[in-house]
Amino acid sequence: MNRSSTKHTIYCIISYSILLIYIFILWHLPNDWFRDRDVYLIYAKNYDTFLKNDDPLKQFVNEPLFSQIASLFSNQPDFFPICMSIFIALTYFILVIKKSKNIITFFLATLLLLFNTFLIFPQLFQQRQGLATALFLIIFFAVKKQKNRIILSCILPFIHVAFFIITPIYIIYETYLQHKDFKKIILYTALTTIIFSMLSISLMYLIGFRQADIYNTLNESRGGGSFILHLALLIYIYFLGNRYDQRLLGCVFIGLTFYIFSYFIFPPSGRLFSSFYPFLLIYLISRSKSQDILVLFFMSIIFTYLFFSSGYLDMLNMGASSFNYELERFFRNLF
Repeated sequence: MNRSSTKHTIYCIISYSILLIYIFILWHLPNDWFRDRDVYLIYAKNYDTFLKNDDPLKQFVNEPLFSQIASLFSNQPDFFPICMSIFIALTYFILVIKKSKNIITFFLATLLLLFNTFLIFPQLFQQRQGLATALFLIIFFAVKKQKNRIILSCILPFIHVAFFIITPIYIIYETYLQHKDFKKIILYTALTTIIFSMLSISLMYLIGFRQADIYNTLNESRGGGSFILHLALLIYIYFLGNRYDQRLLGCVFIGLTFYIFSYFIFPPSGRLFSSFYPFLLIYLISRSKSQDILVLFFMSIIFTYLFFSSGYLDMLNMGASSFNYELERFFRNLF
């Protein structure tokens, strides 16, 4: 076995061992710790009530496929959020393992997968969108034919309503914008985002989205720190980024541009951006240049600090002191 093969074997052993430990922990995490999981239990127990609606349009736009998936767990509803969590985590981690250039980028990516709220929230409590995002990643990276990617992406809005926005953007990108200059991709996305952001909430109410009230009252932090960080990332990637994978890079530009230009005017901009964030992470880890590792390092520090300062509380049904007690007891009993 040559040196390169040995290094790759060691890398696979370490990375997949970490993944197995993580999956083991996810399997044992209590559902009642996390927000929204009680809703998923209701979906699994009473899936048929979500499929019944006198208005066909409202039934069409309110995630009927997700309700059908939930019905598979009607006899054991507690396993529904757990299985979603594991599926999402497996998708994210396996892509990171395959795309990381070396063990350093893998470890930095792992920190972001665990402590970046755009990436950990879909794994633990925003799982309906996380499930749709995981399937989106599989379609994007595993399906070779463009026609098949477009057809399969049309299923995603019926799992989560965010993809009524993301899927049309993706189809336009695949069929038209992908072949344009990156400046034009950013410009077209920015103009479309501004117009959409000003009209979106009214359109949600008009069509009858079940979650229109939630999105309208969503109070995401608007301090400006995330805006500045991701604007800097957009500038960095545009001027210094590797353009070896044009299709992936274009998707990254769309996600960053959408987030930046909707940040102050569209309440759930961060929620939608979380479906683009895995593409950003995969792009950053797919190179091993020193500046890319430095960017990943600073991102890891920033997001880890924000997560432990208070960010993790947004996904919990309890306060910090209660969680610390429950977490200590959880690991004591787990091992």
